This record gives sequence, C-alpha cells and structure tokens, in this order.
Amino acid sequence: MAIIYADTSDGNIQRNNFSFASAREATSGVVLSSSASVPYFVRADYAASRRGGYMYYVARSFYAFDVSSISSVTAVTLKIYGESDNGDGEGIIVLRSTAFGGDGASALAAADFNNIHGWDGSSAMSGQVTEYSSVYPTSLWNTSGYNGITLDQNSIGSVIESNNYLLLAVVDHKYDYLKASPPSPNYIGAYYSDESVFAKRPHLVITESAGYGHEVNTVAAASIGKVNTVATANIGKINTVD
Repeated sequence: MAIIYADTSDGNIQRNNFSFASAREATSGVVLSSSASVPYFVRADYAASRRGGYMYYVARSFYAFDVSSISSVTAVTLKIYGESDNGDGEGIIVLRSTAFGGDGASALAAADFNNIHGWDGSSAMSGQVTEYSSVYPTSLWNTSGYNGITLDQNSIGSVIESNNYLLLAVVDHKYDYLKASPPSPNYIGAYYSDESVFAKRPHLVITESAGYGHEVNTVAAASIGKVNTVATANIGKINTVD
C-alpha cells in the first residue's frame, strides 16, 4: 500500500457573482493555494449582498498528486481532513482535472477554475466529465478527522499507471455539477497541504497489485517495476514461467 500526499500547490478557487450561472460558468476565480484550511473547500450557495439582492458563490478544490512511483493499481482512496460543515447534506464528487498546466508542472492558477476534463464550461457536467468517484454525502462529513472517498479504480487506474501526476477537482454535486439553483448556506471546509500538522494533510491511499514475483536476470522482483515497458502487475508469465 502506498500513501501519496498532495503537492503543496493544491488549493481552492472561488468565484462570486449576482447570478449563479455567471459565478458557476466563470473562466477564472480567486485562488487560495497557500492556506492551511478554508471553510469553503466546496461551495455552491448564496448570501445577502450589502448592495441589495443576493450574491452567489461557487468554490472548487484542486489537487495534484505525484504518482510517478506507482506502476499498478487495484484500489484508491482520497483522504480529506474536514474542517467545518455547512452543507445541505447531498454531496460532493471527485472529477478528472486539467488544472496545474494539465501535467502537474504548474502552480494552481485563477484560470484553472473551470479546468475540468471534458466540461464545456457552461452545461451540466454530467455526461461530459470523467467521474473519479460516486457522490460522497456531506451529511457524513467529518469535521475532526479524515473523510475517505473511494475512487473508481476502473477510470483512475490507467491514468495513474500512465502519468506522472494525477490531477483532481472536487465540486459540489447537486448544484454545481448538475447545474441547479443552490440553497443557502451550502459549503464545507477542509485542510490542504500547507497545513502544519502533517496528520491533517490530504493524501491518496493506493493499493498496488503484487504482480510477477520472481527474479529476472538475477534482479529481485521487488526491484523491478516493468519488463519491456509492461508493469509487473500486468505480467502473469515470462517465457511461459509463472
């Protein structure tokens, strides 16, 4: 089992507007990438404006994980330490992201607000994006411990095995993902990688396949990640030998 902590470039991007559609469909937002925690880890709601009427808010969180050391995957869990809960109880969802320059090499930027793989930036996200999880109910949100979100191995396994970085976005499901008018309030808080207490930092728990378990040309199996570019987890036999 491997534990991979998120890069310190992780963070939150928020946008507000007098129209929910304008806030949700914005092409940029305000980045909070050096905060230890924020109460708006994920947000889709409104509040009274000082100018009269209502101000709508959308917040999404983004993570980059260096998975270059992982050659095979059988299970993945995203661990997020909760900070507060003002959600309506419906849930959040983890999606594939194209933030961080698309390859994890860049810092989180304001223009990453809508960098969700496959999304056209305005429609409901369903049917367009790559879902890495089912809906995780905010009614279960732990504000004093880790929340374990099971990720779909079928959709995420090959991405981890073939890329140096795994890029994730976490969004509100019922209102942001499905494009529906939000209630008030509806937000939850969480900790990020800049948190000084290591035991609160976001991370992945990855279960790896055992793979081929014998020496190859006197090299121990534990020291072999691939044979002729094929991950050992995908090798059953070499030259008919189990």
